[in-house]
Amino acid sequence: MSIRTSPTRTTSIAISALWIFILLSSGLIERYVLVLHVFQSLIYVAAIVLIARDDPWGYGIAASIAFIWDFANLHTGFIFDAGFKEWRQFLHGGGIGHFVPWEATIGWFAHLVLIGVGLCGWWRRRTIASLLGAFIGVYVYFGVILYFFGRFFFARYVRLFVP
Repeated sequence: MSIRTSPTRTTSIAISALWIFILLSSGLIERYVLVLHVFQSLIYVAAIVLIARDDPWGYGIAASIAFIWDFANLHTGFIFDAGFKEWRQFLHGGGIGHFVPWEATIGWFAHLVLIGVGLCGWWRRRTIASLLGAFIGVYVYFGVILYFFGRFFFARYVRLFVP
């Protein structure tokens, strides 16, 4: 099998790999989310493997987790309060007081790019089943791992898309 590279594929894989780093590093810093983040990183591993095979499901998975995570964080204040506070402090020479929200802010914006390139990659190979199936699968899987390993996030997560 020959692997062709494209900016869409390369960017999608790179951002997914960045997210694996963000999840594992923040889990090592804040141990109470380590198991959750290990399981969450499997979403990105699946996306990388499928994108490398030029499978539309990989792009759908990447765009779906990026959208779900970013949408969820619009409602928590984690990025826009804690994360931007850390960035303000950092940019004004005060260093990084709390690394996790600082790096999660980078991840939030990287996810915006992943949504775009993921949808572009999916569009060229599109089947509605791959995008809808990826979204539902990621939403359910993320909900299950939150239920078992991140209970404190679960109720808020369910309310995102279920009235």
